[in-house]
Amino acid sequence: MGEITNHLMFHVKQPRVKTYLFLLCFIINGASAVMAQAPQSTPDYPRVSSLWDSVMKMPDIQGASAMEKEAVYLINLARTNPRLYRDSVVQPYLKNNPDLRSTYSNSLIATLSQMAAVATMQAHKGLRGIALGHAKDLAKQGSISHTGSDGRSAGDRLGSIGIQCGSECVHSSTYGNANEMVLSLLIDQGIASLGHRKALLAPDNSSVGVGISVKAPMYYMVVNMACR
Repeated sequence: MGEITNHLMFHVKQPRVKTYLFLLCFIINGASAVMAQAPQSTPDYPRVSSLWDSVMKMPDIQGASAMEKEAVYLINLARTNPRLYRDSVVQPYLKNNPDLRSTYSNSLIATLSQMAAVATMQAHKGLRGIALGHAKDLAKQGSISHTGSDGRSAGDRLGSIGIQCGSECVHSSTYGNANEMVLSLLIDQGIASLGHRKALLAPDNSSVGVGISVKAPMYYMVVNMACR
């Protein structure tokens, strides 16, 4: 799909209640970033037992943290059952946080209403390895970037495990739970290209690795995906 580039656009929105969120998404044709408002609360969501069991039985999910496993499940819930994700996650979230309803959250509802279900992304040990390594590096540096402290780009990290077609999303916040982190990436507030949403829901993305590291009060999450 061409050369992997790392062109970043950075958009800033004032946070509230001392809660901070940064998102970056590296994709083949560019990238995007946002600092967004944080929700006051996010309700529990139902687990689809068949999907949950399938994700938990993926060979390469073993060794991941509980939060990393939950993120893989939630991403796949949005992919494989978009209308259930809309009704059980997005709509309750917006009901509890009506001030966060926007053209971006409305467009996510429209996306989930119109899209056909796409295949589950399989957990990938190599992708999780580079995602976790970068998440730990970001936590150590206290920064948010696709460039590691060693100077390597997202494309370098993906290439190091033999992946030539893929994407990387980077998230930093005080949320502390996978549900809000994944939902924030999908809403993609302030990102005109909707790069995070498109990467997470892309039918061509077939495998995923999530790495999460904590440096209180911040949580750093990196999602790496590979195309077919």
